[in-house]
Amino acid sequence: MAYFEDLYQRLFSKQQKQPQLSHEVIKRSDKYTEGYRQWCQQDQLPDYLDKYQKGYHYKKLKIQSSYDVHLFSSSMANGFALSYNVEISPIEFQYLFDYLAERVLTLPYKQANSDVMISEKGEIIETKEKHYLKPVSGNDTSKVEQHYGNVLIEYVRIDDSPSYIKVMANANK
Repeated sequence: MAYFEDLYQRLFSKQQKQPQLSHEVIKRSDKYTEGYRQWCQQDQLPDYLDKYQKGYHYKKLKIQSSYDVHLFSSSMANGFALSYNVEISPIEFQYLFDYLAERVLTLPYKQANSDVMISEKGEIIETKEKHYLKPVSGNDTSKVEQHYGNVLIEYVRIDDSPSYIKVMANANK
């Protein structure tokens, strides 16, 4: 009987699903593209990556770092998330998101999809940008070399403030 009551509550409850406000392909303005290009040419770029790389190693040693990195490992996927750090401007953090996707594309990968979804989650507005990358196949008759599996890179903003960048790769079997 509890099963049917639970099912009834889920079907006819007055609680509404969290509305999706927008879902579309990522489009970058010329101004953004030029800013990104200039950012990539700065000497400051390696500093961010070095600090996050140190944060990664500190996390493995269970030591706190101001550049916080979260590690994910499961039988299905592996990856990490970079928490936003106020030493980086919000636009530079977004550039870092695009830069990580660009770096994956230097491997034999292709961009399968890039989109942005804005949704309401209770009292907050969550904006989630995603780059979805897949290994490139040699030809139609050859087996696809999976390399790191499919790669998903997400950039999440809460109420238009940067929160984190997550990079996940399907675990190869």
